[in-house]
Amino acid sequence: MSKGPGLFSDIGKKAKDLLTRDYTSDHKFSISTYSASGVALTSTALKKGGVHAADVTTQYKYKNAVFDVKIDTDSTVLTTVTFTEILPSTKAIVSFKVPDNSSGKLEVQYFHDHAAVTATAALKQNPLIDITATLGTPVISFGAEAGYDTSSKTFTKYNAGISVTKPDACASIILCYVSPAFGESRNLRLSLSDSRSLEPAGLKFRGKSQRRLSFFRRIMATDESISARPGETQQINGNIVWHSCPITKCDRQELINQKGCVIWITGLSGSGKSSLACALSRALYNRGKLSYILDGDNVRHGLNSDLSFKAEDRAENIRRVGEVARLFADAGIICIASLISPYRKERAACRALLPLGDFIEVFMDVPLHVCEARDPKGLYKRARAGEIKGFTGIDDPYEPPLDCEIVIQNNRDENSSLSEMAEIVVSYLDQNGYLKAQAVVENHST
Repeated sequence: MSKGPGLFSDIGKKAKDLLTRDYTSDHKFSISTYSASGVALTSTALKKGGVHAADVTTQYKYKNAVFDVKIDTDSTVLTTVTFTEILPSTKAIVSFKVPDNSSGKLEVQYFHDHAAVTATAALKQNPLIDITATLGTPVISFGAEAGYDTSSKTFTKYNAGISVTKPDACASIILCYVSPAFGESRNLRLSLSDSRSLEPAGLKFRGKSQRRLSFFRRIMATDESISARPGETQQINGNIVWHSCPITKCDRQELINQKGCVIWITGLSGSGKSSLACALSRALYNRGKLSYILDGDNVRHGLNSDLSFKAEDRAENIRRVGEVARLFADAGIICIASLISPYRKERAACRALLPLGDFIEVFMDVPLHVCEARDPKGLYKRARAGEIKGFTGIDDPYEPPLDCEIVIQNNRDENSSLSEMAEIVVSYLDQNGYLKAQAVVENHST
């Protein structure tokens, strides 16, 4: 392969690693063995917060092909086959999970001395297609990414980025656009990561003797960093104006010593969304953190009591919850939204309402047969009998997230510990600075 600029996914990766890797408290143990026939066997044990996990990976190399099979503690089998140099400077990667029949994916990569191109598609009917391209050198590179949904024949995202990498410094800027499902507003997201060699007093990092300090700054079209000054108003449309308050989101967050965000729990009916939401709220309460749950059933008792279960009303249900969740996050509260929310475009629209990073999507990855076996409300039985039409998972599709922040797999018939699942989310919040206001102050001061 060439020594070109690398893939689009590499832009910002080094700077992001510098922001997070020195502050993790995970414990990981791995042991690998190799045979004369070329088979490598690796066993890994991981402790993340209060959760323990393990997996076994087998790798076999034959000519220009590499076969990887990974089995984890949830009995999920991930198989990846990588072919190199099928054509000059190309690589093809095929991956799929068992028992998830819709998880197949094909990725083709092409490398040149001054460019890299990738195309990725899910191996199913009406797949989502991602195409990326990068130009430049190993030191400086420019890249772009586009996502296309073949089922709706629309583009779902456009991303672009620039990265500069040197031995003693790295910086990157990434512009993200997510296609909203509602309205005509289009939010532009900009994130900047910059790490430079500094020697701040009192900071100690692992690795080389050279110390590094990383800064992270978020800017978004709806961020209050570019809103009107206190006391001013912004005209939205006609006679409707936005009146700004001198007390900002940053002030509210500092008052309660936490950072507002939205934790969006999605999954099939019976996957444990509401149970996780309550367990998570309890775990945050025990830490002295303020949260509020927007449950998909509960909001239909009041806020959305006028909505039916027709497709357009289900979309409106999610839109309203997304807007309310945004207000909670703006108040500095950790809002936990628990809804099936089956369609990617509707979840993407809710994500686009918040500043970059403040929408944390949690996917309850539980197979349909497990959810149907649980059936705590008897809805699957009624749907199978034809009493309920358009029921997600039976005669209406569920589109699993492609790039969510957290995946919680519970493929067994019995329930996993709710406290362990909640701890996974709490650990994410802790490591990303949402459980203390100081991180917010630092971000706004850079």
